[in-house]
Amino acid sequence: MKQTNMIKSLNKQFPGINAVSAEEFDGRTGGIWFRNSEGYEIGGLPIMNPYTDSYLYKHGTHRDLENWLADRDWHSEPYDNGTLMAYK
Repeated sequence: MKQTNMIKSLNKQFPGINAVSAEEFDGRTGGIWFRNSEGYEIGGLPIMNPYTDSYLYKHGTHRDLENWLADRDWHSEPYDNGTLMAYK
């Protein structure tokens, strides 16, 4: 799925996640920045937690989001401890 369609789908599937082009963050093309990385929750849990080994997270990203991305050939990647990105 192309970046623009992926952003629309993410914002529809996860209301309030505020996915935008990574260009808005650092000028890099092709990625997605989750503007609400630090404040967004899924099922009462933060969207990312790089410090946990809980089965609810996969590589520090909430498993529901990471699996949803993977089903569309994308993956999450933390930029730092509070900023989450996604790439094809």
